[in-house]
Amino acid sequence: MLVQKWKNWDENQKSLCILVTLGIFGFLVQIPLFLLHDGDGFSYGAYPLGWLLGSFAEILAFLSMTYMVKTLSKGGEKSSVALLIMGSFFLRFLLYIGVLIVSAICTFKPDLFGGFSGFNFYTCFAALLPLPVVTWIFHFLENKKSPEPKKEETKTSEIHLEENNE
Repeated sequence: MLVQKWKNWDENQKSLCILVTLGIFGFLVQIPLFLLHDGDGFSYGAYPLGWLLGSFAEILAFLSMTYMVKTLSKGGEKSSVALLIMGSFFLRFLLYIGVLIVSAICTFKPDLFGGFSGFNFYTCFAALLPLPVVTWIFHFLENKKSPEPKKEETKTSEIHLEENNE
């Protein structure tokens, strides 16, 4: 039953499922670190919380990208499309930078947050890495499955593009 659902999903749904699974699995593996403390009283619980923060940002970024692509596929005016692309990119950039800055302050300068060292920079950064890999793999596999257009179709579409540009 689960395999049948998986087969019916598109590459975006599969990618999101893998990203959520990686985020949850990475957090669950690191849960025992909540029980460990070093000699200075520093809790190693910052490692799984950093992973959780990075995974949350990664999933939000992925949802932002899929929303942008769905909106772009509907079409619209060129100015609104350009604004949507720039806005989506800028929001994802701010999300990544914000998460990394907060985790860097917690890791390297916790005094700026009153001694709060709840998020680890390295695990937060590592949790952001699967997004491009997972999306590339699923989109690559999906493009491999779909048949290539015939030469006549390609020529026809090129002609239509040239006519539209003039």
